[in-house]
Amino acid sequence: MLKHYLEGIVLGLPLMFLTGPVLLTLLQASIRSGQRSGLAVAIGIIVSDILCVILSYFGVSQILTTGQSKQWVFVGGGVIVLVFGLVSLFKTPKIPELPPPVTSKALASFFAQGFLVNGVNPFVLLFWAGAMSGAISR
Repeated sequence: MLKHYLEGIVLGLPLMFLTGPVLLTLLQASIRSGQRSGLAVAIGIIVSDILCVILSYFGVSQILTTGQSKQWVFVGGGVIVLVFGLVSLFKTPKIPELPPPVTSKALASFFAQGFLVNGVNPFVLLFWAGAMSGAISR
């Protein structure tokens, strides 16, 4: 039992020091809008990770067995990346002097932002698939 905890610690320690889009999104939301928005982003990230673990456990390869579904997954991912790129290209940033009040609608938006930033990153799913295959093979 202790062996499993030690393996989890060894797997989790390097993840604490990684800087990526998830960390930057979390910091940006916390600095601009406060603790509650940062917590909403963090919960979105956690839910996205749980979904990735579940998908890894049941096997992503079952989804991608046919060429038709594989093509739709690639097209869907491409459309998501294209929409994010176009929105960020044409959206002019506005810098508020005071942070706006955090409403429940804003919290839902921060949750979705954390979920999507973590869920769209293909390396998250690859990481969890690798961790799951390592755990299952032992």
